[in-house]
Amino acid sequence: MTEALLYAASRAQHVAQVILPALNQGRTVICDRFMDSSIVYQGYGRKLGDCVRVINEYAVRGCLPDITFLLKLDPEIGKNRIKADEQDRLELEKLEYHKAVFQAYQGLEHHYPERIIGIDATGSIDEIGRKIREHIEKILDLKDK
Repeated sequence: MTEALLYAASRAQHVAQVILPALNQGRTVICDRFMDSSIVYQGYGRKLGDCVRVINEYAVRGCLPDITFLLKLDPEIGKNRIKADEQDRLELEKLEYHKAVFQAYQGLEHHYPERIIGIDATGSIDEIGRKIREHIEKILDLKDK
């Protein structure tokens, strides 16, 4: 629970000091992780349940992403992509933990199809980047019309 609360506190500070001021200036904000990651890592991976979503809703004060890219990769392959001496505390968790996290991400993708776009992450960095850019360009084209 301490881990979940610390992530939520950090997120609250980031929203208040960085994200909301940038949005209020009409700027686009890109984050590499947000509320969904806490929901799956702490809510499902750590088995803390729905309280993680609730505390993060307080933390973000209604500031939610318009779009989320979910880079989909088998957890075993993902773990093997990171050298053992470069893994952080979460990355060092057992494979079962990562499988639970991956399944939870897939559940969120299914539950929020209008926001979460799954991207096959088995390709190269360039291929993955191209797929993401294609989606962003489509979204920007729709907004311009």
